[in-house]
Amino acid sequence: MLIAELINSCSHERIAQAALMSIGPDFYKRVDAVARRLDQSSGTYAAARVSEFAKRADGVQWSAVAKAMSGQDMPVLSGLRYILETNLDRKVRLSEQSPHVIWSRRKQNSQAGCAHC
Repeated sequence: MLIAELINSCSHERIAQAALMSIGPDFYKRVDAVARRLDQSSGTYAAARVSEFAKRADGVQWSAVAKAMSGQDMPVLSGLRYILETNLDRKVRLSEQSPHVIWSRRKQNSQAGCAHC
């Protein structure tokens, strides 16, 4: 029931934006930084991630969100944070492997005499 509330409410940009602000300024800044890199508002980014989760999550992911929400004073915010943390971690890993970063590493390795690059 609470997961349905999370999906139904936080898949809307303005509600997601307000929820992000309620979680706290540090988390909001992290989400906002990723959203800006994608040329989106933080509310748009959060709402899209929630909608994407609702469409693509498997049973394990649904169970993980339910566990993150269980017993929390503000379960919807806890569930939103869990979904976004998962996406933020993935975005960081992907950005670390962007073509620019890979090219920079190759260039540094070739300047260092790396035979593999």
